Amino acid sequence: MSAREYAAYQLFVLAERGVEYVRRCAVPDAPAICQAHHNRTMPIEAAMRDAPIPHALGPDAWCSCTYRPALPQARPAGT
Repeated sequence: MSAREYAAYQLFVLAERGVEYVRRCAVPDAPAICQAHHNRTMPIEAAMRDAPIPHALGPDAWCSCTYRPALPQARPAGT
């Protein structure tokens, strides 16, 4: 299983457990592409469809971004 397939599987498991929103997390020394989306909260369906992680950083290198369940107060406004 590739790193991206594993991340998609983790989102699927969260969805199966009833999680509706996730927060994207990046480590402090992550590349700019990761930092640009750090703490972004989105519906889990949008994460599965539009925001695949990890990002490829080289032929055999991947970022360490993860998704975490979002708390209700972390949901985007209007949702």
